[in-house]
Amino acid sequence: MTNRKIRGPAQPVWLIPDDAGGFSVAQTPGDYAARQGQSLCHWQNDIMPGVAQIVLTTALAPGLVYNIPSGKRVFISQYCYAVETLSDNCVFEFGYTTGADGSGTFYALGPQKHLYTGAAIAGLTDHEQQIIPAGPLAYSIGARCITFRVTANDALCDITVGWHGWWENE
Repeated sequence: MTNRKIRGPAQPVWLIPDDAGGFSVAQTPGDYAARQGQSLCHWQNDIMPGVAQIVLTTALAPGLVYNIPSGKRVFISQYCYAVETLSDNCVFEFGYTTGADGSGTFYALGPQKHLYTGAAIAGLTDHEQQIIPAGPLAYSIGARCITFRVTANDALCDITVGWHGWWENE
């Protein structure tokens, strides 16, 4: 049996053969990928980027940085970012680099996102950016590593960043 895509009144769904000889339903390509073991979720807490603009590398954020394997593409469905310390400014850019582990040239996939925490905010200024439809990044176009570029105003600025998606063969 093969997977079959059907169209309903609202949106397409994917019928996936199950072990009992029937089908289960996936509502989105991301649901389908998760059921196939292809989902991705990468994040890193407690990053202190320092007072500079930097691209997060494997050395600084091993849980966040993802190297795209040859012959694969990654669909990004969401990214998130937060400043965890008080009275800090930070600019976030989500994107990819042309080299592995966050090296090479950085290319942003959207606009800069600026967060400021005042003295009264308890350090919980997180934001999520959903991407609908999910955006693809392919090894064949030169994307080698998914990461963030950040600019902080304080050496003790503490940030959290992450992203969700899935991979497919090109």
